[in-house]
Amino acid sequence: MSSQSQGRYYVPGRERPRRSLASKLKYPLLSLLLIGAASYFGYGLHQTFGQRQHLASATTGDLVATTQYDPATAVQPVQNDNKTIEPAAKTADLSALITRNGLNQNRAQVWSVAVYDMKNSRWIAQVNPNQQLFSASLYKLYVALAVSKRVSFDDWSKKQVSGHSVKECMDLMIRVSDNNCGIGLGNMIGWKNVDNESRKAGFNSTIMNKPGGSVTTAADTAVLMSQLYKGDMFGKDASDFILNSLKNQAIRSGIPAGCKGCTTYNKTGNEGTDNHDTAIVVSGNNMYAVTIMSEGSSMGKIANVEKSIEAAFKTL
Repeated sequence: MSSQSQGRYYVPGRERPRRSLASKLKYPLLSLLLIGAASYFGYGLHQTFGQRQHLASATTGDLVATTQYDPATAVQPVQNDNKTIEPAAKTADLSALITRNGLNQNRAQVWSVAVYDMKNSRWIAQVNPNQQLFSASLYKLYVALAVSKRVSFDDWSKKQVSGHSVKECMDLMIRVSDNNCGIGLGNMIGWKNVDNESRKAGFNSTIMNKPGGSVTTAADTAVLMSQLYKGDMFGKDASDFILNSLKNQAIRSGIPAGCKGCTTYNKTGNEGTDNHDTAIVVSGNNMYAVTIMSEGSSMGKIANVEKSIEAAFKTL
């Protein structure tokens, strides 16, 4: 076997033909002409558009505080079949603040963040909120939704799954992220039915029954958490039970660690390099649903993002 790399431009057994001087100079001369033309037109475009400052650039690169709101570049509303929730005018400002203080220190990672102000029914901040990422154990929240829709709460103590009652498995699945109970409850409902219930609720970007792994978004999950707290979507008894499990969550190194002294109802998702956390946070007079999803990050960095969210609330 030839020791030469069998790369894109090398075919074993075929030698490059010798080229004349004119042939060798043809492409360099063409390149110089193209570069000159590009420079000329580029300078004209710079003169025309150079003064325009896009607010969207506040979420990447060097960030600066801003008080302007540009509807053409601000965060777009998240669609939900129940309701279209419009972003507040300061959403883009707070998203930039959170990015600068919480995310830019971790540029090698992929981040998706959504923060929903439950008291005022508005989005406070969104950074890539609709980007589908592997759900890890956040899928268990959507299983919980499907169970609440398909199994009467009165039967949770009677029906058995994975060696436990549905009620016991629900608590284990949420509070300690028990995988046997998560899979058992999903199998009991049927994964297609889990997806059907998610779609009925308006979570069209969340798919459990998907080759390669379940996916969700920060926006979908933040809305689900806010609806869970309100109780209408899950039913009051089911909501109260699940919220109690969330409040006693065993894994507290993400959002709860970033909001010392806050009351948090959180659920983590951790698998490999995927680390997520979602929560209802009660902080002073504020109450919000927050989802922080990441690839290649850590729970400690998620805690740092939550600290930046708390700081952002103080600017409202």
